Amino acid sequence: MKRFISLLLFFCMSIPIVPSGATEKITWLICVPLSTKNWGNDLVSREIIRKTGIEVEFIQVDDSQKQLLDILMASDTPPELITCARDTYQVEQLIAQKRVWNLDVLAQECGYSMDALLGEKIAQINRSGDGGLYMCPGAVCTNTEEAVTDISFLPCLIVRSDFLHENSRFDFTTPTGFLDALRQIKQTDDTLIPLGLMPFTSTGCISIDRILREFLGIPIIKNGVYADPILNADFIKWLLMLAQANREELLDEKAFICDSSLIAERLSAGQYAVYLGDASQIAQPLQSAKDQGIDYSLVPGPRNQTGDPPIHALDSLNYGRYATLIASDSLAPLTAMRLLAWILEDEGQETLTLGPKDSMWKQKNGTPSPNQAPLKLYNKSIQKYYSVYGGAGQYAMLVNSLQKINTWGYRLDVLYQARTYLQQFGQDLSKQRAIFFLSQRNALSEYYLLLRRWGDVLPRLLNSSNEESFYSILNNYLTSRQADGYETFIQTISQTAADY
Repeated sequence: MKRFISLLLFFCMSIPIVPSGATEKITWLICVPLSTKNWGNDLVSREIIRKTGIEVEFIQVDDSQKQLLDILMASDTPPELITCARDTYQVEQLIAQKRVWNLDVLAQECGYSMDALLGEKIAQINRSGDGGLYMCPGAVCTNTEEAVTDISFLPCLIVRSDFLHENSRFDFTTPTGFLDALRQIKQTDDTLIPLGLMPFTSTGCISIDRILREFLGIPIIKNGVYADPILNADFIKWLLMLAQANREELLDEKAFICDSSLIAERLSAGQYAVYLGDASQIAQPLQSAKDQGIDYSLVPGPRNQTGDPPIHALDSLNYGRYATLIASDSLAPLTAMRLLAWILEDEGQETLTLGPKDSMWKQKNGTPSPNQAPLKLYNKSIQKYYSVYGGAGQYAMLVNSLQKINTWGYRLDVLYQARTYLQQFGQDLSKQRAIFFLSQRNALSEYYLLLRRWGDVLPRLLNSSNEESFYSILNNYLTSRQADGYETFIQTISQTAADY
């Protein structure tokens, strides 16, 4: 175990201290942007440790370059539990290389059933082609109504409210209007960063590859074929605009070096005039900004030339936002399974979302009702609430159904706005997502190479010196990706769509 941890020290953000008294210990690697820094100190985590008798040493990492699981694969003693984004290619890589346990087998040894813990439908959807369940989905939506209030992914374009009050004519729906707004912002206040994006990774940038394409109404699958945004004229026009904005120093350069912690700090201080990203991942920085009197508001985002509404896929529907796996070479897989099972049961989910009964809430007329002390702190400061209590989705990667998180709801205005926006434009594309996931599994090596190729090309496009250079890089990419199995992957999607 020491050998594994030493390999990770460069990437680790924090390893919290856990209270003594537990009888068993495991290590849990968290590769998603959710904080565990208060684990062992807040009421929720202390209650979990007391109930289960299991200490958890969390290793919280910023895996922007997707290197963590590569290190894991080369380690003799990996952590027991690993949580990462559900759609990362390395989840399928770990499964294909038999580096993780079939959870059905471990659950049975511990006297549980994954079908019972997750629900038969959710368990079946997440099983691999051989019938094994190798990952436990987290933050799952079980119906469309629940999915459109999903706090695990809220696509948004937010602007500092003071700029909106001063400039009511800002138009962020067209490339020209967007660029003009950024230029005007810089002229008005050159101490602010006009535009911030989510961090670039070795496989691209969510702000562009996912959020922008959904704003532009580009589906995942169209007529049984992958709807490649690189072949979409609107997407290219917006990339050209971003490249021009970058040449004019209107973008945050830190996005290109994957410094997500600095991006959070800048949002907390209100240093971004405009931010295109995921509202739920920046909820705490936005709350910090609000505490200092700096508000952000949601504005209409990019549109395609025909003015079609965006299509935001409800990705948590059935598949979940996160994947938690148990490493096959870990030292205590059964202990990890017992903890996972307890978390998935009603008592565990209740503790994670509402907190310990009596100390944080009471039952009134059959409905959970928060006690006044935690409720007052929750409405005053989400961050302080998390540090003291730790409920209401602080550990969302451990929550099974998102319906349970929404019991109290966030008070931050921009999150309410983003939820309303998702309700208006969110669509059930679960069949398209299913086809994409199955294709990814069936053409894993091709999918991996294509992701890495794009992750290299995207920043080069945005750093291009002029439009001619932009198109030269783009055309070289379109040609070179054929060697990475692009046609094979497209054929796999078409076949999967036909068979689905």
